[in-house]
Amino acid sequence: MKRALPISVALWTLMGPAIASDPIDTRLLVAADSLLAAAFPTLHGHLKASLMRYQVTASGPLQLRLPPTTKDPIGHLQVDVWVADAQQLWRKVGWALFFVARYDSVVVARRTFQRGDNVSGADLAIVWQETTRLRTPPLSPQQLRQLQMQGPLEAMRRITAGEVLRADDLKPPRAAATGETVWMRYRRGALELLLRCQARMPGYVGDEIELYAPQTQATYRARLTAPGWAEWIATLQASR
Repeated sequence: MKRALPISVALWTLMGPAIASDPIDTRLLVAADSLLAAAFPTLHGHLKASLMRYQVTASGPLQLRLPPTTKDPIGHLQVDVWVADAQQLWRKVGWALFFVARYDSVVVARRTFQRGDNVSGADLAIVWQETTRLRTPPLSPQQLRQLQMQGPLEAMRRITAGEVLRADDLKPPRAAATGETVWMRYRRGALELLLRCQARMPGYVGDEIELYAPQTQATYRARLTAPGWAEWIATLQASR
């Protein structure tokens, strides 16, 4: 992409000795890295800025400033360029446009899976790569470990070898199938019951499903906590 030529470009200096051999491109990138690290400390090490174009009309120590409304730096990011004069007074002298990419550890399939295939740890790899252009949130290594603690995993869709897994691509085996018995813990105040129910729909651990209890003739919404077990959330239809 073409770079807008500065009207008058002089290499900026740090607060220490001048390094006149560094091009303005390099100095702007260094300043951008410092700006991102200071403004977004929780993303330190995850962001990488690429300079797209700039225009600077004065020399001196450079300072980049974010627009006050900036909350998310990822993607195209335009910043103001300020320069200090001999009296150390700062004034705006231009702008710079960056593309800020985000990098994360993601889970990648080592082989192709069909929907319903069992997926083991050996079938997956954890890699560090850019996630800026992913349309949906990727499955993080921490999320993968939490899923693996629940038991063997199944693929929820067809996943090709080398593809980054999405957060909802893997599930442990179903915790309930339609018509199966699910024991529901009912807690409300001091009252605690264990009800034998029938699942009105299938679900995985963590899903909310409807359960019917023949002994109370009531329908409940509950969250599956383990295969065949659920916690009461709400009573949808009570017996008359």
